[in-house]
Amino acid sequence: MTVGFDGFPWHTHGSILAALSEMDEAAATQRFVTDLITNVSVIALRRIGGNITDVWITNDPTDDLASWKRYGEPTETIEFRLWDGTQVEV
Repeated sequence: MTVGFDGFPWHTHGSILAALSEMDEAAATQRFVTDLITNVSVIALRRIGGNITDVWITNDPTDDLASWKRYGEPTETIEFRLWDGTQVEV
């Protein structure tokens, strides 16, 4: 099983989720998706020149923000949201 956002490069695999959670692949994937759509997981969105260029589930928004501040391009922005669109302040 592979989980990602259509049209963007980030993805993960059920086998990785299973290894990290000590659940079987189906249960780990279901848990991952449930956490996403019930606003437990934080989604990171990268934009360059106003266009979304990547979307991923972040394990550490603070680290992602720090990396963006250090390495981000001049027209690049990063934001954090929940599945329902709520903005997450980091």
